[in-house]
Amino acid sequence: MRKPTAILALVSMLFAAPFVCADDHVVSRGAADRRLNDAVAERARNIASVDALLATPGADKAAALAGIDLGHARQALPGLNDADLSDLAQRAAALTADPLSGYHDATDALIFVMVFAVAVLVILEVANRY
Repeated sequence: MRKPTAILALVSMLFAAPFVCADDHVVSRGAADRRLNDAVAERARNIASVDALLATPGADKAAALAGIDLGHARQALPGLNDADLSDLAQRAAALTADPLSGYHDATDALIFVMVFAVAVLVILEVANRY
């Protein structure tokens, strides 16, 4: 009795296999590719935004006041995770759009952004060692 049931189950699986499509599960391949491309493009925009802010003449002054190596900070940008990079890009955009938003000097705001960036870099360095 077990042998005919097993054979019947095997034959039914062989005939049913072509009808089961494994291409689209929860998300189609095209949608996943689009989302991945969007994330890559957003990350590139965020890196460019923060890097552009760090390339401004005021960034050198702010880095000197904060005691930060600006070259090291710019090189470490790709090592940031997406959330931190997005936060820094939003801060950079806000600073670029309205440099006096709550600050008396744009350098103060730049120092604040750079101190946040240094804190993230320190966390990254500690995480890389452990």
